[in-house]
Amino acid sequence: MLGCLEYQWCRCHVVKRNSQVDCNDALCGIGCLEAIASLSALAKKAAESDFLKRQYSGMDILRAAAKHDKLASRIVDEAFTLLGTTVGGLVNILSPQMILFDSIINEAGPEALTVLMRSLQKAVLASHQKQLKVRVSTLTSHIGALGGAAAILVRQRDIFLFIRHTTLQFV
Repeated sequence: MLGCLEYQWCRCHVVKRNSQVDCNDALCGIGCLEAIASLSALAKKAAESDFLKRQYSGMDILRAAAKHDKLASRIVDEAFTLLGTTVGGLVNILSPQMILFDSIINEAGPEALTVLMRSLQKAVLASHQKQLKVRVSTLTSHIGALGGAAAILVRQRDIFLFIRHTTLQFV
């Protein structure tokens, strides 16, 4: 299991120490999770590894990994291992009941998903594993918008419940 000292927090980014991957965010510098494991990072890594220097999208890399392309599988496995380890660390800190991954990870195939789940399981403390549910979303579009709307609705409900349970009355 990777130690806690391998990661640090930079604003809203998780940074892997001793990484040589440049981040687009000037505050992070190098090694943030986005620069290593995002779709654009997968595409960049594939383009750098391809001697023809072809252009790839992150989805191309995920789909190639699902078809057992060696280079794509290696790139995706590295990214998913880091993602699982990082999410596992967050589980240990925040103790959520559920982790919901975007359905896009299914594009990488079952082998890559297994890599993600194994690294997550290795990183999560035993005391958190019993309560934790890990799911992959079945939604395929507008996921960010739906999540944002849900967060607003939950916040509005909390405000409503607070107002309802206080003795204040609005005239």
